[in-house]
Amino acid sequence: MKDVNTKENYKETLKVSWYMFDINMKILAKEIKYSGVYIKYIYGVPRGGMVVAVRLSHLLGIDVVEDYETLTSHVLIADDISDVGTTLLRAKRDNPLCPTATFFYNETSKFKPDFYAWKQDKGEVFWVEFPWETK
Repeated sequence: MKDVNTKENYKETLKVSWYMFDINMKILAKEIKYSGVYIKYIYGVPRGGMVVAVRLSHLLGIDVVEDYETLTSHVLIADDISDVGTTLLRAKRDNPLCPTATFFYNETSKFKPDFYAWKQDKGEVFWVEFPWETK
């Protein structure tokens, strides 16, 4: 699998609406809240992870940190998708004790987040388009 996926690699697109995003983020927030994992701050991987981090921040009542250099074991690293897994593998390598969360997890990814709202099974093949990516 390539290190970066592009829309051209897929025949079908899953368009995530704001409503779909919000419903699934509420489920994700509950999963994180009741997991027992202590989280002091949330960090959003630029760009899509920032949207996920802000929404989780509001739902969980936890502040967002903006500086990657200040991550500690009690900072949740949030991203929109773990598709290939390269970004989160790098983040986890730099911060091995930080928990991770994504809106979307592709089962073929090299990285499985600790928490995710939606999983794409290995047999499913589609591009995910988030509402903040539409023009």
